[in-house]
Amino acid sequence: SEVCIRARHGHPSLVTAHKPSSTGAESFRDVRTGLFFRSNVDDIRMILFTSPSPGDGKSTTIANMAISIAQSGKRVVLVDADFRRPRIHRYFNEENSPGMLDVLSGEKSLPESIRPSILQDNLFLLTTGGRPANPGELVTSQAFRDLLATLKEQFDYVLIDSPPVLPVSDPVTIASIVDGVY
Repeated sequence: SEVCIRARHGHPSLVTAHKPSSTGAESFRDVRTGLFFRSNVDDIRMILFTSPSPGDGKSTTIANMAISIAQSGKRVVLVDADFRRPRIHRYFNEENSPGMLDVLSGEKSLPESIRPSILQDNLFLLTTGGRPANPGELVTSQAFRDLLATLKEQFDYVLIDSPPVLPVSDPVTIASIVDGVY
């Protein structure tokens, strides 16, 4: 059945997909409600998720938030901008390529690189597509800014996973582009 197929996809920590009646899933719905309220007031639709240190759970949090928002019927693209330790493809049992690097290099188009999630309708993934030689320069590029602007035009919400803020400056750079930071 479709439920069995979906259950085999995605990391077990994606409680919003695998255990939608759980307290954890309800907590994500509560945060989603707050986000929708702010979004309606201030047009906050492109949101960066970061944390102080590695291992704080930001990738788990953003993946569950993306699923929760998609469950409400909104079109969401989950962007992995953690070029140092990409994780999003693993959470959804996907390949990392094609991804953002393929788009920025011109090797693939954006529609070729965004993939719908098998786990959840209305959820789309844009993985890193690999690891660049200099991630800090990539996130400051005009091409990166333009790509995010295009995504914001095409989706109701753009959620961006980034590296932790203490070890590297990437999240601070990305924060200057987005509508909000979690």
